[in-house]
Amino acid sequence: MGNHITEYGMMSCIGSQMSPAHLTRFIPGTSEWRRLKVWRRTRLKMFLRSWLPGIFAPDYIPTRLSPEHTNDDVERIVRRDFPTAEFANVMAILSGYVARLNDNPATVRLAALRLANGNIPRLQALIESAKADYRDVVMPAVCPSYSQIGANLSGRKRRRIFESERQQYEDWLRR
Repeated sequence: MGNHITEYGMMSCIGSQMSPAHLTRFIPGTSEWRRLKVWRRTRLKMFLRSWLPGIFAPDYIPTRLSPEHTNDDVERIVRRDFPTAEFANVMAILSGYVARLNDNPATVRLAALRLANGNIPRLQALIESAKADYRDVVMPAVCPSYSQIGANLSGRKRRRIFESERQQYEDWLRR
């Protein structure tokens, strides 16, 4: 009989010698120990998600906050929410936002329009904020309470809050 250590650290042959390579698996802080710890945690998560999917589902994180929008949508909302005389001024402010790699400029502009609620100085401040990080404008516009309390809730409650606020955002767009 040779030395054999199971994944839980028990020897199959009690009186036999163990090699130093096997011993490093159980010394906290070593790379072998960390690798084994991660492997066990991953296996446990996979087991719980497969047997209890409603309870141990992965946290719900929306991948896309809103559908793709166009500049026609932006113009329609500007005409709806601002006076006709201010149309050119508002469009000039909105054109100050230039898209980065992963964002749609129309989505960010619509989010700024929703948060500005017809206030031009507020719109300018929001566009400046979006230039630094567009998520600071999009997230509060699409899901105001999700961004405040979403991290403390379970996946099911997060999904419910996100979907209801997304529906409110879509209703605002269609108004």
